[in-house]
Amino acid sequence: MNETTRSNYRSDIQADSKTTNGRYLAKLKNGKLYNTDVIFYHIGYKVQTQLAKQLGCHLEEGFIKVVNKQETTVAKDYAAGDADTDRHYVVLAVASGAVAAISIYEDFLKKALENNIRIE
Repeated sequence: MNETTRSNYRSDIQADSKTTNGRYLAKLKNGKLYNTDVIFYHIGYKVQTQLAKQLGCHLEEGFIKVVNKQETTVAKDYAAGDADTDRHYVVLAVASGAVAAISIYEDFLKKALENNIRIE
């Protein structure tokens, strides 16, 4: 079967199980059965950007715009994870968080060096 079925809500799938041949059998609430190679789930949530808007950050398509090293359009303000992209993968969220953390550390270090503050 070479059919694509799109369901708008996770709750449409009543059950899914892996078959002996490695495919999935998905049973929808309406009783239809689909034998498929893969099942994609859509989380369906809205990114919370109220604080970013209050800080003056620009948004692009509902996400916080980052310009360099996870810095937003407001200097010294950073965004990471699902707030700045429509690609909702844990690995990307963690990576952007790491980039933001390193950028913040580098900003603090630069400021400390400019003010001759010793960091231990």
